[in-house]
Amino acid sequence: MVIRTPFVVAACLGFLAGISGASFALIASWVPSWWFTAAATVLAVLGARALPPRVRALAIVAVVACGLGVLRFTVAASSGLPSASLPADRATIELQGRVGEVTPRREGAVALQLISVQAIPSRDTDASPIVFHRPVVVMLPPSAARVTYRDTVRVRCRFLRPSSAMDTLTTDGRCTVWNPRDFRTIATGGGSPTIRALLAFRDAAVRRIRDTLPEPDAGVAAGMVLGERRAVSDDLEAAFRRSGTIHLLVVSGWHMTFIAYLIRKVLGWVLAWFGVARRTVIHLTIAAVIAFTIMVGFSAPAVRGALVAIAIQAVDLLGRVGNPIRTLLLVATAMVLVHPHILGFDLGFQLTVAATTAILLILPVIDRVLTCRNRLLRDLRDLTAASAAASLATAPLLAAAFGMVAMLGSLASIPILPISAGVMVVGIVLLVATVLAPLLVAPLAWALTSLTGAIVWAVEHIAAIPWATIPVGRPDAWFISGIYGMALITIVRWYQRHGIPLLAPSLHR
Repeated sequence: MVIRTPFVVAACLGFLAGISGASFALIASWVPSWWFTAAATVLAVLGARALPPRVRALAIVAVVACGLGVLRFTVAASSGLPSASLPADRATIELQGRVGEVTPRREGAVALQLISVQAIPSRDTDASPIVFHRPVVVMLPPSAARVTYRDTVRVRCRFLRPSSAMDTLTTDGRCTVWNPRDFRTIATGGGSPTIRALLAFRDAAVRRIRDTLPEPDAGVAAGMVLGERRAVSDDLEAAFRRSGTIHLLVVSGWHMTFIAYLIRKVLGWVLAWFGVARRTVIHLTIAAVIAFTIMVGFSAPAVRGALVAIAIQAVDLLGRVGNPIRTLLLVATAMVLVHPHILGFDLGFQLTVAATTAILLILPVIDRVLTCRNRLLRDLRDLTAASAAASLATAPLLAAAFGMVAMLGSLASIPILPISAGVMVVGIVLLVATVLAPLLVAPLAWALTSLTGAIVWAVEHIAAIPWATIPVGRPDAWFISGIYGMALITIVRWYQRHGIPLLAPSLHR
């Protein structure tokens, strides 16, 4: 049996629509009544009867996939409901668990994701320990002792039950430690030796960068190359936030996709002089993406962005006449199938999909509007367009998440994003040179300092503008969906006017 592409696309879109609808219903605490469901079913059947046979078949596939999406999200949400045996809200409890992930926060605070958690009962009670089935997020003060992956810790903290929809789906609650003496490490080691070795390598790399470069260049380089935001001062981080370029210090999924695109372009420039085959460039691009993912410690957003970038490169490598948009749709659907909550509640996944889609859709438009015969100028044009497209596509999501709009963020990202890619490349080469070629450390350090200095200069000057950031509150999901809907309709109309089908092969040159 041959499965046609339109049916696969219809199934993916229907499944994602079902997940989106269920996510909206959870956010709004709305459960459709039986009569609403029955009326919607009757209208769908009557509407399908009026459609042509092929369109009717596609509609049936989409509706069935939509129902499966709703069912998948409902099952995940039901299994993720907090247990009634959890401690009382705002109760002071003692927890013991293993460190699953360490995330730096502002002003030196640290968030721990504890797994295999249990609440230790007080000595004057005969109650048995409460076992948590999902992770618990523990907030530590800046002066708390440093911990690493899979350390076993014990904390005394104030417990908060899951309140938001995202917390309800992913955690069993949050706990805040106010006194550093209420936190101690019981045992070290455990977990995957490979991951522990990679994290140890990452910490050693951060120390090498800080020993080689002056501040604030060392902090910026460590943040961009290794995702280590704790190395950046609070004032400089605030400047990045005001200028709308804070994403440069966070290894996000959409950052990974843009870096993959940039690496492909740069390698194409360099290796074209030596007559290297295009397949070799794609191989090196995939290897560079994997290496960078390892460097940043396999964080979830970086892994998702790497999977998207590798999938798009792999289709090109296999010589298939494929469409990157279709590949992105398949990869995104597979990720949502495994973790249904990421579509509506994971900002990193949303940024990855929005930025990647914008890059893939806008570049053909720019290629038609601004024609260029010179290859170097054409690639520079594409890099500029990709920077602007990714920044504009992620602006509504960032506004909804942080309640402010960086008025110059998109313009600032156009020159800064390519420079940040240079920081990553030179930074990785510098780390290798500190071990294999010490004579190259000085010139590489000078080059890296020049690049980071240019970024810091631009960020500080942009942040000093009074209207660089404007508070807008927190737009709701319907408003954000409307913005993306209007943008998508505009792009689709442009494609239709120029006779380019969105999901057909050979979309890009």
